[in-house]
Order: sequence, then structure tokens, then C-alpha cells
Amino acid sequence: MNKDSNVCAVIATYNRKKPLSKCLSYLQQCDSLDAIYLIDNASNDGTPNLLKNEGYISELPPLNTNEIWKTSSNVKNQDGNVIKFYYLRNFSNSGSAGGFHDGIREAYNEGYKWIWVLDNDSVPKKNSLNKLLEKTVLVENIGFLCSKVLWRDGNVHVMNIPQVQPLVKEIPFNKFENSNVLVIRAASWLSLLIKREVIEEVGLPLKEFFVWAEDIEYTNRMTENNFLGLYVADSIVYHETQKNYSDDIIAADAENIMKYSFGIRNNLYLMKQRSVLLYILLLVYNLTFSNYNILKNRKDNKLKFFWTNTTSSFKSIFFRPGKD
Repeated sequence: MNKDSNVCAVIATYNRKKPLSKCLSYLQQCDSLDAIYLIDNASNDGTPNLLKNEGYISELPPLNTNEIWKTSSNVKNQDGNVIKFYYLRNFSNSGSAGGFHDGIREAYNEGYKWIWVLDNDSVPKKNSLNKLLEKTVLVENIGFLCSKVLWRDGNVHVMNIPQVQPLVKEIPFNKFENSNVLVIRAASWLSLLIKREVIEEVGLPLKEFFVWAEDIEYTNRMTENNFLGLYVADSIVYHETQKNYSDDIIAADAENIMKYSFGIRNNLYLMKQRSVLLYILLLVYNLTFSNYNILKNRKDNKLKFFWTNTTSSFKSIFFRPGKD
């Protein structure tokens, strides 16, 4: 790797070729970006063909392979500077957790100083990355920085509000507010800049999470290990979901039921790591009051969500990511 290459982006994707195309095109406009790692979890919607047609790769991956396929190429930003593009195609879907686990590992092994993790429907502004990099000088023990995430209409995206508490490692959350920065505990993948040294200390995301809450676990693991998380309010990234929504199982679309099957288990696991007593209380709550609310208040697919909530709650009892 070129010794001057310091920042790379990592994206995980599965069957999202249209938003992915927009994400990649906007990434190419960002200043200070040296490379892009795209982890494709065996998309079957024509993602490789799109990448070839748009000039990101020169050949298509082989069919029916049981090995990760890798290729690299050069693309240029709007100033004509070269951005290295790495495409890794998995032979099966390992979820966002597995995709980001693999992508961060690849970028770390290549030696990048800063790894900028984005979702496949993240749309950064030209200065989004630079605004994050500007704030890296505020304190030495930075673990990660995240952007302010907006929906397409300019309102804050309620799914991607970072976790804020009054004190983080005895530092007030608003200590750096004059620099448009808040100290936070955890954040999402939508735009997360991770310092290389923190990966050396805390390792990689837990791929066993598959989807949902793996970003919260990972960033919380950083702050638990005495690294700081910073929310940078003047670094703006748009999250182009169909709706501006949060994780509400009562109003959730049926097409997202698979995500809830993992998310319920994962969030219960996170609670168990904090407090066994609180975990037991939340488990009982899920199996009683949450199920009651699903049956009473959901408008459709009541039994499907009831079953998902019940089975996923029980699965949390035996879930041991990274231990087997």
C-alpha cells in the first residue's frame, strides 16, 4: 500500500444495487478518500453486472464458487485523483455483521489509518469525511467518530440517533459542543470513522450477530475499553430508506421480519452483557407484554411477529457470539 494512503471506506451490501450505485457515486466526490472496500454478500439482483457496467470492476465473479472472490481496480474522484476500489464477493450471505467484519479486517490488514464504515444506502456530502477528520485532533483516545444522519427530507433519521449519556468515562457529553461535537457511547454504521489503533485493541465486529445491533455492540465495546466516541454535527450523511422510521415491532413492515429475528436476540444479548438481572427482566417483558402488544396492536402478520419475538427471545439465552 502507498505510504500516503490513510483513509478507506468499507461498505457491505446485499441485493441493494440501486442505492449502492448512488452511494458509490457520492463517495467518489468525497475529499481525502484513498480506497473503497465493497463486500458483496452474494447478491443475486445483478449487483456485479452493475459494477462492471459502471466501471468499478472489469470482470464478473465466477458462478457457483465456494470461495471469496476478490478483484481490484482504480477509479477517479471528481478531481482526477485515483481511488483504489476493492470488490470482495462472498459465496453466501453473511449479513451486515459478517460483511463489515470481513471489510474492516481487509482494510486493517492493508494498513489504513482510518476506516470509514458506511451502509449501502448512505449518501455522504462532499465534505462529510473531511469534517470527521478535522475532529480527530480533539482528543488522543478517539475510537470512532460518526456523522449526523438525516433522512432525504432533511430531518434527523430516527433510526440512527447515537447513544448519548451525561458522562462517558467522566467526560461531559457536551465538552466539545463549541466544535459541533458531542461525546457519545455508541453509534450506527451509517457513517462511522474508526481509528486503526482501536481495532488492535478491541478486535472486529461480531459476525454472529448477522444483522442489527452489531454496530451498537462494536462501538460500545470501544467506549468500554476507554476509547471515546464523537458525534460530529457538521458532518452530514443521508440515509435513504423508504421511510424515516425506528425499530418498532408494532409498526414494522412484514418484509423486515427476518431482521427482527436477529435484532431481538442481539439486543437481549447486549442487555445480558450489561446486567443479568436486567436481561431476565427484559426477557420476561418480551415474552409477556411485548407479545401481548403484538397481538393486540399490530394490524397484520400478528402470529408471525409473535412467533419471531418468542423464538428470538429464547435464542438469546444460548447465544454466545465469538465464543465457539
